[in-house]
Amino acid sequence: MRLSELSDILLSLGCEIHPDMRNYVIAPGSKKICFLIKRELKNGHIVKCPVSFYRSEDPEVPFNLQVTIQKSLLLTKNWKKKDENV
Repeated sequence: MRLSELSDILLSLGCEIHPDMRNYVIAPGSKKICFLIKRELKNGHIVKCPVSFYRSEDPEVPFNLQVTIQKSLLLTKNWKKKDENV
């Protein structure tokens, strides 16, 4: 799954995606882009998940990162909202 596809899914679920505009230089010529993904649950709690990628036009999102995002934001493996009683 590409970052653009993931962004569309998350936005359709009511998530907010906040880019971190700072440049993180890992090594000469290599930079990271960072995001904070937030979702407000029905009870008012906010769940968050920070995500980072090496700079790329539309990076591939690794499967293990997809799973981390799903768990952090209380989403199912099919990108649906889980029971939100936290």
